[in-house]
Amino acid sequence: MNPNRFPVIKKLLFFFLLITSISVTAQKQAANWYFGYGAGLDFNSGTPVVLTNGQDLEPEGCAAISNSLGELLFYTDGEVIYNANHQLMQNGTGLLGHHSSTQSVLIVPNPGDLSQYYVFTTDAQLGGNGLRYSLVDMDLDSGLGGVIPSTKNILMEAPVTEKLAGVLHDNKNDIWIIAHRVNTNEFIAYLVTANGVSNSPVTSQTGEIHLSGMGINGMLGYLKISPNGKKIACCKFNTGGGLELFDFNASTGIVSNPQKLNSYNSAYGVEFSPNSKVLYCTSKKSDPNYRGVFQYDITLPDTQSIRNSETLISSGLYFALQLGIDGKIYVPKYSSFVSVIDNPNLLGIACDFQLNTIDLLTGSATLGLPNFISSYFLPLNKTIYTCAGNPLVLESRYPNANSYTWYEYDNNTSAYVQIPNETTMSLGVATAGIYKLVAIDSLGAVTEEIYTVYFSANPIVDLGPASACAQNEILLDGALQNPNEFGNVTYTWFFEGNIVQQGNQSTFLATNSGIYSVEVSGEILDENGNPTGEFCTTTDEINITNFTVDLGIDKMLCDENEYTLVPIITGEDEANASYLWNTSATTPTIPISASGIYTVTVTIDNCSVTESVEIIFNESPKFDLGDAISSCDLNKLNLILDATPSNFTVSETTFEWFFNGSLLTSETGPTLLVDQYGTYSVNAYANDPNCSNTQETNIIERSPISVSLTASDDDNLFCPEETVVLSTELLNASFDEVTFSWYRNGTEILGQTGSNLLVQISETTSLTTYSVKIEVDECVEETQIKIGRYENCTIPQGISPNGDPYNQNFDLSFLNIADLQIFNRNGRLVFHKENGYKNEWEGLSNEGKALPTGTYYYIITLEKEEVFLNKHVLTGWVYLNREIN
Repeated sequence: MNPNRFPVIKKLLFFFLLITSISVTAQKQAANWYFGYGAGLDFNSGTPVVLTNGQDLEPEGCAAISNSLGELLFYTDGEVIYNANHQLMQNGTGLLGHHSSTQSVLIVPNPGDLSQYYVFTTDAQLGGNGLRYSLVDMDLDSGLGGVIPSTKNILMEAPVTEKLAGVLHDNKNDIWIIAHRVNTNEFIAYLVTANGVSNSPVTSQTGEIHLSGMGINGMLGYLKISPNGKKIACCKFNTGGGLELFDFNASTGIVSNPQKLNSYNSAYGVEFSPNSKVLYCTSKKSDPNYRGVFQYDITLPDTQSIRNSETLISSGLYFALQLGIDGKIYVPKYSSFVSVIDNPNLLGIACDFQLNTIDLLTGSATLGLPNFISSYFLPLNKTIYTCAGNPLVLESRYPNANSYTWYEYDNNTSAYVQIPNETTMSLGVATAGIYKLVAIDSLGAVTEEIYTVYFSANPIVDLGPASACAQNEILLDGALQNPNEFGNVTYTWFFEGNIVQQGNQSTFLATNSGIYSVEVSGEILDENGNPTGEFCTTTDEINITNFTVDLGIDKMLCDENEYTLVPIITGEDEANASYLWNTSATTPTIPISASGIYTVTVTIDNCSVTESVEIIFNESPKFDLGDAISSCDLNKLNLILDATPSNFTVSETTFEWFFNGSLLTSETGPTLLVDQYGTYSVNAYANDPNCSNTQETNIIERSPISVSLTASDDDNLFCPEETVVLSTELLNASFDEVTFSWYRNGTEILGQTGSNLLVQISETTSLTTYSVKIEVDECVEETQIKIGRYENCTIPQGISPNGDPYNQNFDLSFLNIADLQIFNRNGRLVFHKENGYKNEWEGLSNEGKALPTGTYYYIITLEKEEVFLNKHVLTGWVYLNREIN
């Protein structure tokens, strides 16, 4: 511990005993106690004096109030009120509290009228009267006071537990009244102001549920607020109960942060030390023989640590605990004696528990002691630890005094010196020292409040220069540089104003650009190294420019004439960047066309990052393996695949040939003789195997081709001067790929290469063989046809169907007839045939009857576009002779 941490105060500590020995008259609203059965104590002299003039009260809840001079005003058990003459107060009966309620009653001064007091009451468990208030006016009954009839037993909430506590608002004028609902975990806080009691409470859902029912935990047991108004403690009596500790916000009335300190059966009484740092409770553990007063250090940082600090101060059967204006805690033991904790601010046995210190004489202490606003017990001698540079305002506990006078202790003269022009209840303080406030109220009561002020050095943290340049990441170190002056140090890290880490880690790994800050909070340690409960906080920040530049991986480019280098910036805005390339270019991107190592330096906010990349331009071999080929005879095809490159010599090039995907290990040259049908491929490269040209082609076995040849007449016989068309039909070949060759009687007809051949029939034409040969590459096929001339190409003038071999029918087979009609001389149709008549008529009718000898008329219609003797329709006479020679 740094011995010079508080240099001014160290000089003043010499006079500490002198200062604390100064006579101080405190305001004494809690100077008179009446409780139990006829028991009472008077604290006006500074030492409790036993009172025996109290009226017989009841075993538990009670309250009393005195004026600032310590003069008794009235006292009550929540059902009746006794005035200062120990008589029933005017209209002071019939209050709806209950003498058997743990905290049946609480007396609160009216902030708007110092002659009036609110009397808040709670019913006993299972009772329906709930939380109510009545208003006492001390100007009634000649100054002895009376309950205002129109403001009596005003219902606030029902039902509630037997818990009732009060504390000053942060404004030092208004007062919070705190109770607890039944069968929920809801605290309710009503605010008492100069305008009266608030209509609706501030509700806090926190902690355990307080169940109703006889013998069920939660309804019974004390509720207390620390003198400084920052903590609430709550006992839940009977099986499954125990002690809970909460935070309290005296500005908002909110209860929060529940901490279960024990689960002891019969947890009943609870009280805070005057400095609000030590908590006491009475209860019994699971072992019914193990009961007593337990102590907890509530300055420890977590619940388990507080539990572990538990110390049994005294074993035995104890009930209520109540702080007195003398700074001691009083403990009844259901007898005529009261025990005392003499130094409740001290931990362990140093708190000095004194058993049966006070003999109540004719009175008897039972379960309860008077209930008071906890702010009455805030020490008048207050030590304040705060942080250097923090504005500090000393403020009196008493906002309604008639006069205030401030003094500062002068070490040179060993005396207090009045501070000029400081006559209000508050004083702004900028330097360490000892300050005194003398306040005089309307009754002439003099109160002296002593403030010993320490200004602690703030936590010292240094993250380094205001800005820093980093690549990838940087470890920020916010470790406290004056650690011996603070305890319970916490670190909260922020990035761009948002929390990113909390706890005890003093370092943070920054991976992005931006503003990082750390907030360091530490509890001030006093000159002996003990925690004071006050925290100082400091922050430091640093602007990290942390970005990366990426040009990509090294590349070997194939068959590219140009490539553009583009830096990718991560972690910063590229709009703020400047660039410098090793080519002297200053543009964000550059085009390149030559192999080499390229470097760029990117600068953002005076932070520069350099990145390089190697780019190699390569070519792949240029060649064309050709399209797929189909063949019906590989031997005739004699196909050689050629991958000889046009841009590299064969010696510079490596060739890998594949057949149906399998490497042909023996084939390493630029050409390959095709000897099988299938898929051939070649992979060729020169400088770089990754820069290769791979091509493939398919050699397909072709189905056999064939050709058929037909003439324009089915019998292949024609008449002189007729033109015959010889037509081809192909199989497995198309006309555009076939080469045609024509032959007559084996001799090629030169110049005839079409798919059809025209033949002119003459009078001398004899039976002739025509053939055609087709070729597709190496595939060859040939066919032939024979055509000739009809012996007779004239229409018969007569027929003699008489059974001999001659002229049996009307032979027109040399014609292509669409329709033939034969009529007798009377014009009657005797024979008719459509479509393809040749020589079917033998002198019979269509019905198959023999026609008589005679001349018959015919009409011949030729097929479309057919003509004979330049005619399409032929007519004439034919003679039918049935005579037999």
